[in-house]
Amino acid sequence: MSLKPLNAGSRPQYNSLDDTQWLRHKYEAVCEELQQCAEDGADLDIYQVTAFFKYYHTDDPLHKYRYAWYCFKSLLCALVQTLGIVAFLSYEVRNDWTDLQCTMTAEWDLRCVATLFSAYISVQISTYFNELRGQGLYEKVGFLPVFLANEWVYLGLYCNAFTLMAATFGSFLLIYNSDTTIDVVLNALALFFIIDIDDNLVDHLDYFHIAKWFETEYDPNVLFTDERLADVRYKVLCGMPLQVSGRTGGCNTLKLIWVFVGAVFVLT
Repeated sequence: MSLKPLNAGSRPQYNSLDDTQWLRHKYEAVCEELQQCAEDGADLDIYQVTAFFKYYHTDDPLHKYRYAWYCFKSLLCALVQTLGIVAFLSYEVRNDWTDLQCTMTAEWDLRCVATLFSAYISVQISTYFNELRGQGLYEKVGFLPVFLANEWVYLGLYCNAFTLMAATFGSFLLIYNSDTTIDVVLNALALFFIIDIDDNLVDHLDYFHIAKWFETEYDPNVLFTDERLADVRYKVLCGMPLQVSGRTGGCNTLKLIWVFVGAVFVLT
């Protein structure tokens, strides 16, 4: 789908992060993007879905069980995308790590397939990097409305970024370390499975519930009143706007630390 910039159209521009009208337009634009993704049934991963279900129908007796299930899926996905991919790459290359060098002595068919797959993976992962920052809620992760748990969205952004960087480096090691053309194909498929696992954990019912909520319960005039927006405060850290007050659930200081530490970890 085509992603629209949050400042598109005739929306007014503001320079202050404390301006309530500016924040309202930001939040409404994020909601429009989320609603469009839900209606299209695309571009949301398990982290973003979990961020929505944290505050979805909290008065329902089954809410804590439903949310616990989504937390389990998100944490499982995060472990697979971080520890899993590191363990996978380590297992594949650890035996030959000390004497890993390109001798080009393999048969021509293996060299041909390895070269083609290396080129394909390089192009595909660069595409993933370009799309990640504009995928669903990641486009404006710093301006998520209060009914979305931003800690899950940040976790998803960091895990996906780490996975893509690890896959970029590891793909060449795996392909070079393969003994047959079948191993090249299987190792490449394993990498792409890990990269896409967060999207595969979302089903059509998740999109349906989000779309239904927007259709029947979403009211920006109630969610984004001047009184509520007046409590919202932002700090700009390393060029990133980070919300430090006005969110549901509190723990804004801890969330700020989590966002900063996560960003440093990914960038280093």
